[in-house]
Amino acid sequence: DAYQDPNSTMHVIVNAMGGVLLVADLTLTPFILAWDVEIQGFFWYFATTCAVFWTVDMFRSFTIGFYRVGELNTKWREVATHYLKTNFLMDLFVIGFDWASLLLLVLRELREDGGGGGAGVQMLRFAKTGRVLRIMVLIRVVRCTRWAIELLERTLSERLRLAAICCCTVFGVVWFTHIVSCAWYAIGSYVDSNAASDMRGWTAMFEDSAASASFGHQYAISLHWSLAQLALGSMDVVGQTEAERLFAVHRCPHR
Repeated sequence: DAYQDPNSTMHVIVNAMGGVLLVADLTLTPFILAWDVEIQGFFWYFATTCAVFWTVDMFRSFTIGFYRVGELNTKWREVATHYLKTNFLMDLFVIGFDWASLLLLVLRELREDGGGGGAGVQMLRFAKTGRVLRIMVLIRVVRCTRWAIELLERTLSERLRLAAICCCTVFGVVWFTHIVSCAWYAIGSYVDSNAASDMRGWTAMFEDSAASASFGHQYAISLHWSLAQLALGSMDVVGQTEAERLFAVHRCPHR
């Protein structure tokens, strides 16, 4: 028989841990991509922790029973077959990208330490591609959303459940605003670094003073712009290039 009941306390705790890691990953990944942050120190340990956790969770899923027509099925062979037919390929796909991204970063460091030169630059490009592929972590939102709904239905009264849903909605709006602010900065910085001198992006304003070059100031302006688009507020930062204006127009229907 399978080792774990899907309603067990241990299963709920592990799912809660996975939800926390997922929220943190979904918050940090856009920031890392937008500001081109090197995966080292805290970010390296966090990425490794996430990869290890989800890998262990994938193997753990082979031991978790499931409900069929209201009855708990704990037969190991049927549990494994059910997981293989449902979430296994999705989990393997996302975990594969997690480990591929980390492997590319390790190979890049080895190339640079060995004086790889051009090979090191090529590995850097592959590593950046691996970081972009980590956006596939969004696939896990489907599973964690289902876990959260099941947890709310089992543990909370209707009134507390409504309050929890309201809190989650507010958090979702804040998180979406964070994503938009990261995308707005990423578009501006990419266009500014690749455009001609007469087609500067909005991030060119950061070259005017040393204070404006700090990450805190850059993020504050990007977040202010994102909130202004959401709340119909005014903002002195506007799109300067075609890509920035198209992105701003795309945001208008979501107001």
